[in-house]
Amino acid sequence: MKRNEVKFYHPEINTDDLDLLIAYIKNKVRLKECVQISLDNCTIQRMESLTENSTLDDVDEVGLYPLYRILNECPNVLLASLGTIEMPGSKVSNANYSYELFCKKFWENSRNTPDAIYRDFDELEKKFEFSNLAENSQQVIGLFYLPFLLIQKILKKYKNESPKAKFEYYLHGIIDYLDMISAFELEIAKYAFWDLTDKEIMQLPDSIRERRKFIRKNFTKEQPSFVKCKQFCINAAMDSFWLRAIAFGCDKKEQIGNDFYITDHFLATNDNKLNVIAKDIFPVRRHGDSFGYTFSVTREDELISSAYWSEVDKLSNKILSSRKDSNQESKYEEKSKKLSFFIKEIENELQVLFC
Repeated sequence: MKRNEVKFYHPEINTDDLDLLIAYIKNKVRLKECVQISLDNCTIQRMESLTENSTLDDVDEVGLYPLYRILNECPNVLLASLGTIEMPGSKVSNANYSYELFCKKFWENSRNTPDAIYRDFDELEKKFEFSNLAENSQQVIGLFYLPFLLIQKILKKYKNESPKAKFEYYLHGIIDYLDMISAFELEIAKYAFWDLTDKEIMQLPDSIRERRKFIRKNFTKEQPSFVKCKQFCINAAMDSFWLRAIAFGCDKKEQIGNDFYITDHFLATNDNKLNVIAKDIFPVRRHGDSFGYTFSVTREDELISSAYWSEVDKLSNKILSSRKDSNQESKYEEKSKKLSFFIKEIENELQVLFC
C-alpha cells in the first residue's frame, strides 16, 4: 500500500502544486540562487525503508517520489538530513547510511549542504531526551520545549478549572518563565484548553475538527506517564523548532561558492498533520518587528462566534498590546540563562503530578 507523499513546507510559498514548485526553484538558477531542503525525522525514516535493491517504484511506494523529482529536475538544490538531530544516538548510524544510499541511488550529481549533514552521537543513547542535549542545544530547543511542558502541567494540575482559567495560567506562566510569548505556542495553547463534548466536536466544520485533531496529536494530547509526557513534549518542541528554523533560514543569504547563494529553505516532511497545521498557523513577514515575523491564524465563523475563543483571543490580545506599549525592559535575556533550571522545575512538578 502506497504511503502518504512527502510535503514541502515554506512559510511564504504555496507548495501544493509540485510542477509549479519545481519551476519556481529552477527559475532561481539564472539568479545564481539555490534552495536548501531539510529532511525531518519522518522523511529520513522513509529512506530507511529502502535498500540497495530498491527501485524508483519503491521510492514512489514510500512517498518520496516528489523529493526525487525535485532533486533530479532542479540543478540548484542542496539537501540536509537535519532530522537526525531528533533521533537517539543508537539510530543515527542507520539513518546516515540510508540517507547516503538514497542520494547515491536516486540523485544524480547529489549535492549536500556543507556542515549540515552529520552530528556527533552516542551509539548507546536509546532515547532522544532534552537532558541529553549539549548545553548550547538545550538553550535553543528549550525555548520550544518549555511551553509544551507547561501545557501538560496545566492540563494535569488544573483539570477542574475552566478552559479560560487554564489559558490564563499558561499566559502568566510563560511570561513568568521567559518574559516572552511565542505566537505559535500561544495559538496551540488555545486549542489545548478548548474543552468540547463529543457531540460538540462532531458539529464542527471539517476544517476545524481536522485542525483540532492534528494539533492534539502533535502538540497537546495528555500523556499517561511522566516518561511519555517528556517524550511527547520534546517531539512537539522539535516540530515547532523546524517550522521556525525554516522561516528564519529564509531571512538570510548563505554564500556557497561560485557566486551562488542559498536564498530559500524548505522542510521536507511526511508528517501530514504538521503540514496541515503549518498552513493554518503561519509566520508573516513584518518589517520593524523585533523578530521579523508575526503569525497569522485561521478563524472560521464558528470560532469567532464561540464564547471560549472570544474570551481567549481578547485576553491574549490585551496582554500582548500591553506588553508592546510598556516601557518596561524585557527580562528575556536574563531569564533565558535559567532556561534549563526552569525546565527541570516543571519536569519535577510533572513527575510528582504523575505519581
